[in-house]
Amino acid sequence: MIERDDRCLDQLFAEQVAKTPDRTAVVFEDQVLTYTELDAAAGRLAPALAARGAGPGRLVALALPRSAEMVVAILAVLRTGAGYVPVDTGYPAERIAYILDDSRPVLAVTTDETAAALPSDEGGVPRLSLDDIPPSAEEAEPAPTATRSPDDPAYIIYTSGSTGRPKGVLVPHRNVSRLFTASGRWFMFGERDVWSLFHSFSFDFSVCAL
Repeated sequence: MIERDDRCLDQLFAEQVAKTPDRTAVVFEDQVLTYTELDAAAGRLAPALAARGAGPGRLVALALPRSAEMVVAILAVLRTGAGYVPVDTGYPAERIAYILDDSRPVLAVTTDETAAALPSDEGGVPRLSLDDIPPSAEEAEPAPTATRSPDDPAYIIYTSGSTGRPKGVLVPHRNVSRLFTASGRWFMFGERDVWSLFHSFSFDFSVCAL
């Protein structure tokens, strides 16, 4: 029988930071972040997201390229208590517009490059470009909230839409942690294993790499 886990994903990450602060967490091209550095980067971004409406019960769209910053942004969203909606900017414009309209995120996090893939209408989702945030920006950590729960959404993944319109599948923190617990005995991942994110982060399997 698999035990219930009452920790959210960012809490599980924080525990890993405490265990292996100086070990490599993310590698992208020539960029290497330790767990401490990744945690600090997410901590700097989270207040900017919270100030723009991110929080428990809300969603933040992430329209970002494959990068270390993508991982930082995911952790930052989860730290605010919000869930994330990954948007593959290689998708057709109609599909991207539908995902944003259907999920109704309070914010879309982009880069100057990927922002061009989002709908251009002025009444759309507010945007925050990571290129506009200085890497060394110091902001206070958002205050914790008592309403946060492992049953809150961690993310929403949209289906391919092959049988009609794409459908958003809401996945709570508890389900993701249960996946890790349930699959551990089969895959036996260790602390020195490396997972390559070779596919779109809009594909549900990608959560295993994060």
